[in-house]
Amino acid sequence: SGRGQTSNAPMSAMVAADGHLYLKQADGIMKLIESNPTGEVVKGSFVIPDAQPSAGATHPVIAGGCCFLRDNDRLFCYDVRNHAPNELPPVARTIHLDIANKKVPAKLGEGSDAMKARTLRSVFVPTPQDVVDKMLELAEVKKTDVVYDLGSGDGRIVISAAQKFGCRAVGYELDKELVAASRETAEAAGVKSLVSFELQDLFTTDLGDADVIAVYLLPQQLEKLIPQLEKMKPGSRVISHQFEIPGVPPEKVVTVDSTEDGAKHTLYLWTLPLKKASK
Repeated sequence: SGRGQTSNAPMSAMVAADGHLYLKQADGIMKLIESNPTGEVVKGSFVIPDAQPSAGATHPVIAGGCCFLRDNDRLFCYDVRNHAPNELPPVARTIHLDIANKKVPAKLGEGSDAMKARTLRSVFVPTPQDVVDKMLELAEVKKTDVVYDLGSGDGRIVISAAQKFGCRAVGYELDKELVAASRETAEAAGVKSLVSFELQDLFTTDLGDADVIAVYLLPQQLEKLIPQLEKMKPGSRVISHQFEIPGVPPEKVVTVDSTEDGAKHTLYLWTLPLKKASK
């Protein structure tokens, strides 16, 4: 990936994937460029809806067959799989990133706690259902278990655990709309009595009652979570989608080829107590 500027072009940021460059310009123009040493070959372009011009551009992110683009306080997700053009487009959903009303530090080091807190927030990226099923299988969920999903999104892991195993499950989420939608889905699925969804910060959650923890968090978030995980009872399991806990070797690693998004997903399993890597 790289960031560059020419005399007549606005600042831009790009990422390389599948033999192409995904280039996002500060004026909202997005280009798909063939990786060709002889010159720029633009294979397609579009303008982000209601783009908000700025002094710089954030890098596109390619993950799970999708291209994620940030435009100030908005996040756009585009399906870039080969077969995507043959499918009907999904209903668009607008997500506004939760940016704290705090003064941005004038220089590095000022307001560090506030800035660290902001970097530890996530946007909702749903886990394909076939990957959810494999996560629960890998964690060997039983009817007597209590499953927690930290950052539960639309509630699919919590609801699936209750449906498939008849166990209790709890989701912790900071998005009010997702919590409300999850509760409605649980009621429609007939598992309302087994599940609950709490509007709560996962970093302040007591994990003592959990037998299984499901997470789809970045490595720095998982590292911050370690003190809470270490308080869990022996034999409890932690299952993570895509990312490892830094400094803690997983007990099992499984790759799943999802039929939903056509992408490979890696799952990691740990059993408590955590066994940190020797230095």
